Amino acid sequence: MDNAYVVPCSSLDLTATPINLTFAFVFDARLDAEKLRRALFQAIETKLPRAGARLVKRSGSYEFHVPRRFDASTPPAGFTHTHHDAPYDRTLPIPIPPHVASEPCVFNRDERKARLFRSPETPGGLSLEDYLKPGRPMLHVHVTTYEDATLLGIEANHTLFDAFGLRDLLLVWTAALRNDTSIPFSPPDIQPFEELKATVAIPTPKKGEHPMRLIYSSETLGFWGTFLVIWGFIWMAIWDPKESTRMVYVPRAWLEEQKEACMDALEERGKEWVSSSDVLQAWLYKTLHAHRKDATPIHINTPINLRRLLPDILPPSLAYINNTTLGCSHTPIPAHKLGSQPILDTALTIRRDLNEWTSPSTRDTLRAEVAWFAQFKGTGKLLFFAPAGGEHLILSNWRSAELNGVDFSGALHEGKEVREVREVKPVYVSSYVQEGSRMPKRGTGTVCSETEDGLWLTVTRSERDWEGIRQSGAVRFV
Repeated sequence: MDNAYVVPCSSLDLTATPINLTFAFVFDARLDAEKLRRALFQAIETKLPRAGARLVKRSGSYEFHVPRRFDASTPPAGFTHTHHDAPYDRTLPIPIPPHVASEPCVFNRDERKARLFRSPETPGGLSLEDYLKPGRPMLHVHVTTYEDATLLGIEANHTLFDAFGLRDLLLVWTAALRNDTSIPFSPPDIQPFEELKATVAIPTPKKGEHPMRLIYSSETLGFWGTFLVIWGFIWMAIWDPKESTRMVYVPRAWLEEQKEACMDALEERGKEWVSSSDVLQAWLYKTLHAHRKDATPIHINTPINLRRLLPDILPPSLAYINNTTLGCSHTPIPAHKLGSQPILDTALTIRRDLNEWTSPSTRDTLRAEVAWFAQFKGTGKLLFFAPAGGEHLILSNWRSAELNGVDFSGALHEGKEVREVREVKPVYVSSYVQEGSRMPKRGTGTVCSETEDGLWLTVTRSERDWEGIRQSGAVRFV
């Protein structure tokens, strides 16, 4: 294409093509929408042109088409703004009642709040079909301003970025707000995983072998195994169709106490340790399975950012917006055991697996796995996190992406009152999916927001499951 750089979507980009996300940011200050728009467009045009890509599907293959030139008819992104001449009602983040502020609790989530972060023209969110319309930018930003607050929505198909790609976009955007030009230019046609394929002997797994550690593909499962996994999803949608996403709040002080208790118990074991994220996951998984008495294998998967593990193809200085996350699958744990064993036992299982998965001693294995997966650029590869008879559990942890730490003070609105210079960071971060999406999300969750007081998680389960968790008494429902 003469007017665009054509780049096949990588296999990592295509792991969640049906998912259309709206990332939601809440700021306790009024930002200037025009400053935001100008800086965003400047950042994409001069530093990160891949963020201005269009999604195209040709002959069954997905491609990014990055315009060689942006103008009024070919904008870098969609951008809309709504202003309310009134104070914000402070319903996000959800106010924590004082009597439950010291312990974790579960809140219902009002999915209608997503509309505050989307264009009034598409309040339910965009579909994959919308993104495939000729000329439509993959990235759309909607800003809702109040007298004293700003809600910022960043909408895109998951093919464009994960939380770490979003982080790079935010860093380039806020640098433009500060007139900081030091961030290096990111080439529009860069393909880091193609570079990896050229340097690694790609494995050819035999039937029944895992091409990627404890992640299942059609090669691993065979025809009938693959059929049974897919049938399991269909049967679950028939037998237990209703699912919902709820918010889980975890006080930071409480989490630190739990971690200290685990570390005290590990003191005699010498070098072993667990992180607060390990403990958080272990507590959550125990809570979600406290009502279970069955031995169904639970396959836990922890998404890992490849940037820090493959710096030769993804150097820290490179602003790369697309997906770089791959899952570390842990040794399966029976449901009843996961819901009853000490938090430390599960946290140690997670930590030991993560240490092995990220160890320099297994780096060649990781490179071979990524190279194998990278073969399926453009079309993707259907992977499963659990075989038939098992259940998957995936928690995306955005803590290391530090989305709450990005400073938007360069976009402060110059209103009538005099404001002192201060940092303007999100007080809350979350995400929503397109309304009416039929893609099952149960078994997934996100550690989405972290402040000095606590952490917010989104967790999706079936309504039947939520009722069992509530009756178990393992966590307070508010």
